[in-house]
Amino acid sequence: MPGTGKTFTIAQIIKALLRRGDSVLLASYTHSAVDNVLSKLSDYGEEILRIGDKSKVHKDIWPYIIDNNEFENVDEFSEFIESRKVVATTCLGMNK
Repeated sequence: MPGTGKTFTIAQIIKALLRRGDSVLLASYTHSAVDNVLSKLSDYGEEILRIGDKSKVHKDIWPYIIDNNEFENVDEFSEFIESRKVVATTCLGMNK
């Protein structure tokens, strides 16, 4: 049911995992569900990678979307991906 604290609870679990040094794959069926959780993780912005079509992602989450044009080579790209502790996408977005 709406308002029961699901998003808050998920965000708190992710924060606890990050404090332990773990990495997290956050996936949900809808873009809004993923973005709602990410909006509660703003203190961890440098550690978040949002995979998805920019037109479907909430504008507040755009800074977490990868820009393929900012990398000179594959090594830079790989280093960037591996530096992120939270990777967030929709279940269907995992195919991209």
